[in-house]
Amino acid sequence: MQDIERLGSQKVGLWCNFIFVALTIVGWLGIAHFYAPAPADLGLNATKVWFSETHKWGTIIGCTIFYIAAGFLTPGSAAFGIMLSKIEGRRPLWSISTAVCGVFISLIIFLNCCAWIVAAYRPETGADVIQSWYDWAWMGFLLGWIYLAIEMFATAAVELMDDRPEPMVPRWLTWLTIAGGFTVFFAAGIAFFKSGPFTYHGLLSYYVPLVVWCTYLLLTTWYMVKALDREAAMTTHADRAAGSGDSRYRRYGVLTWTATGAGACATGAVTRMAAPQSTTPGHWYPGGRQDAPPGQRDGPGELGDGQHQGRPRPAGKVAERLLIVEPIGFSDAHVSAGRRELL
Repeated sequence: MQDIERLGSQKVGLWCNFIFVALTIVGWLGIAHFYAPAPADLGLNATKVWFSETHKWGTIIGCTIFYIAAGFLTPGSAAFGIMLSKIEGRRPLWSISTAVCGVFISLIIFLNCCAWIVAAYRPETGADVIQSWYDWAWMGFLLGWIYLAIEMFATAAVELMDDRPEPMVPRWLTWLTIAGGFTVFFAAGIAFFKSGPFTYHGLLSYYVPLVVWCTYLLLTTWYMVKALDREAAMTTHADRAAGSGDSRYRRYGVLTWTATGAGACATGAVTRMAAPQSTTPGHWYPGGRQDAPPGQRDGPGELGDGQHQGRPRPAGKVAERLLIVEPIGFSDAHVSAGRRELL
């Protein structure tokens, strides 16, 4: 039951990304009229009219909704990091990078919304001051492309580590994420142009990165939610099997074994599900690459007894998915250099 509750909490975090996108579309793109923002070359007086008369309240209300939406992006980004860390394992550098970059983007949005609201706040403000706030907000918003690019590349790097038969995120989306990470570089053009496709109202610097960002958030979140559903179903199945007294089943955890030459290490997160009782606790069972006979031991002794810690695998075993079977009741597994432990 506790496992299901934890998975439910992670799903709430992921759904925050959907809320963020919905509020962004309604508030910022819709009410604030940023689906067609004031052009960079509109001129001082026309820009003043835009913010002090034509779209004054739309900007204030829409950007208020947008910065509220940014608050939801924070737990959504943290949920991204948690989901990815299940693949990356101990010391999840790129999973943390994904989460941190998402939080940075949330903060950038908040500050930009404040600037856009300031531009519309006082109708008596001079045109040059309004233009300055407007330009500053766009520079802060779109020049933050670097954080989005790092987030997308970090996400893709972890996804490529997922060698399960059914990965968390399909490979086609991973490759699209990498391509999108390069595409958002177009946003850097706003610092050099006031007209054309590379301005902050242009096709390449504004609309393309915006579509890439929303697509990345929505699709990645969707597949992570589906992965949580699968994890919850496996946990429920194992709990029911255990609760029914069915002796044919026990839980197992999944770890990734990586070997290079004569050295080896193991990393990975645990997935709970039902496994036949015939499997033996403490054994390594090959999966994915079938280059070892079923039931082959990594070394003498049971898991964690110190007799096979760091024991080298034969050359050629580069990456192998292994199932390590343990009795019902373990909560997680961690593997570090020189030791393995069950908590």
